[in-house]
Amino acid sequence: MMLGSDSGGISGGTKVSASEVNALQVDLLNCVEQLRAISNSIEACKNSVSSNLTGVGKSEILSKFDLIAEQLPIVDANINTYSTALGKVVDAYVQQDDELSTQLKQISVK
Repeated sequence: MMLGSDSGGISGGTKVSASEVNALQVDLLNCVEQLRAISNSIEACKNSVSSNLTGVGKSEILSKFDLIAEQLPIVDANINTYSTALGKVVDAYVQQDDELSTQLKQISVK
């Protein structure tokens, strides 16, 4: 959910910069991609540990990797939720600006 062009603020009324919000949303999507790369690296490390270590140390390391891996989907979902919520907030500002603009035009016509 990205916003249109920027003219100092959304619809010229608020001080929310559409281009900065778009940049933040792109950054959040990049974070999700980086998180997925980390997840893949963890899997590779787990495979390496599984095939190269034995004993209690192996079990401890694998359990720590599992704990980390369990949290990654939660972080991924949170980042996506933040990005979506950010878009909704900005959309609300756009709508509010449009409504205010319409009301001001109606007042100035009278």
